[in-house]
Amino acid sequence: MPAEKLLHFSPNIPVTLALVDPEGQWDADMRQGTYQTTAGQTFTLPRVAVVVMNMLEPRPGEEIQITRQWKGRATDPITWTICLTPRSEQARAREEAHTEAESPSELTEALESSIARAEAAKPITEPPTIVRKPAKRQVEPQPRLFDRGTGTDGPMPALAPVRPRPQLIPWNVAFREVSAFVAKELEGNRLQWSDASQQDLVSTVLIAEVKAGRIGPWERPE
Repeated sequence: MPAEKLLHFSPNIPVTLALVDPEGQWDADMRQGTYQTTAGQTFTLPRVAVVVMNMLEPRPGEEIQITRQWKGRATDPITWTICLTPRSEQARAREEAHTEAESPSELTEALESSIARAEAAKPITEPPTIVRKPAKRQVEPQPRLFDRGTGTDGPMPALAPVRPRPQLIPWNVAFREVSAFVAKELEGNRLQWSDASQQDLVSTVLIAEVKAGRIGPWERPE
């Protein structure tokens, strides 16, 4: 069984590699992650470098570059830089451009969806229904107010009978008769009215007869 190849990172020297599994294996006791390259090498990274690796989110087989930076003195800190290589960046850019070319943008999708909703909301139009108006009935012309038959074109209408005007009672006669009538009826019914009450009754009767047109001018001797 061949010995496992270990990959070491010299200070300030970038190392280009590709991972078999970007997830790696985390050792909680050692607080480090172990990775395997597509070239058959394995390497370990401290926790701080594992965090940087996870933020990059490399893909299996994607080329990346790892640099262990240290100034050389024991008191100087060690930092890790992990990034895509120019080749990987170009490959991702081409892939994103191809994806955008195949799929419409969000604005285009929203516009097409809005148009589709508007079309679906339109009422379905059908051919107009022809409504036939009923034929007008022939109406016999009504005779006008002053249309009268002549006897030749038709019978002449009968004239309304002329009622004789009632004979007018002279004022003095009407006054005498109404006064006598009121006095006689009150006496016959054993009613004792005052002179004012009798005067009011006579006046009421005379006014009603005048309005009815049955009392004429005062009778004067010739």
